[in-house]
Amino acid sequence: MNAILLPNHSGDGLKLGRRILLVEDEEIVVAAVTHQLQRAGFDVVATASSGKEAVHAAAATNPDLILMDLRLQGRMNGLEAAREIRQTSSVPILFVTAHAHRLGKTMGDLPGNNRVIGKPFSAKELCAAIIAMLSA
Repeated sequence: MNAILLPNHSGDGLKLGRRILLVEDEEIVVAAVTHQLQRAGFDVVATASSGKEAVHAAAATNPDLILMDLRLQGRMNGLEAAREIRQTSSVPILFVTAHAHRLGKTMGDLPGNNRVIGKPFSAKELCAAIIAMLSA
């Protein structure tokens, strides 16, 4: 699956208009999270299913935040993609994983504004985490 650039969309919720790159390899999760984010007023500017696509999409779209799953298609995982993105950008990265307790140890050497949210999460928890990161 290639990176998908999405049209600008303002949701019915907070009207924040912040640009988010969604990096997730499960299409059903992409659809659900995109819907949640758009309803909250965020603009999902692109989606990517692999680390390589994430790196390219981050450079092409200049998002305000990246929502990054750890397990992705291809050889590069989410943490490796974040390290590559960090070489040229300080964009906040919110990692999504079912193994949040393990990530904290390996994320320590990654510079910048990075946080982790564990799966499963509610739309309210996701939006609160995003708002906190964008306010930092």
